Amino acid sequence: MHFERRLSKGVSFSAAYTWSHELDTVANEINGGGCGCQNPRQRDEPASGLTDQRHNLVLGYVWELPYLPKHGFAGAVAGGWSFEGLITLASGRPFDVLESSDTQNNDGIWERPNLVAGQKLTASNPNPSRWFNTSCFSTSFIGRYGTSGRNIIIGPPTRSFDAAMLKRFALGTETRYLQFRGEIFNSLNHPNFDNPNVTVTSSTFGKITSAGVQDARASSRQIQFALRLVF
Repeated sequence: MHFERRLSKGVSFSAAYTWSHELDTVANEINGGGCGCQNPRQRDEPASGLTDQRHNLVLGYVWELPYLPKHGFAGAVAGGWSFEGLITLASGRPFDVLESSDTQNNDGIWERPNLVAGQKLTASNPNPSRWFNTSCFSTSFIGRYGTSGRNIIIGPPTRSFDAAMLKRFALGTETRYLQFRGEIFNSLNHPNFDNPNVTVTSSTFGKITSAGVQDARASSRQIQFALRLVF
């Protein structure tokens, strides 16, 4: 769904929302890293894809400050200011939980553990120290495929608010001007975490140890200034 209010009286606004569900039978194409199948003889394993992102909402706005002087010294200082913003709210993506060794003895790298009966996948309070219920998984027996499914856990969401302050300096005509831009990406410095450690026997299994690496939109606060000449 897409909504747009074109620039009128100094204000424009747009909103775009996407609901989607990607399903596939393998993790990646051959050049992308392999099928992700724990059983190389059964490559057809339906599940949510690695890039499945159910919800994605992006809001954008432009506000040109009204009632400010446009001419003379006062106009050069106080006029021509505007504010812009971009808000991104997106759900997380699914991922596998994996064994640390070739427990199925088939030279594979996608072996998955067993699910423990009676345990829920989700943690009561997901956080970086315990994103999902690690007690739900146990190492599978040698020579047997794990009962855990492919991509059954959803990673952390993305929350970001980018803001910009712009100043326009007229250079004789309406189509020729110098623009100063001050931009802040992830202005609230909201922590956007990467997926947690997925290896069952790891000391950090289920813990998140990094942020903003997997998605450029999710990096920590960044500030930049620029001059743009339009002619």
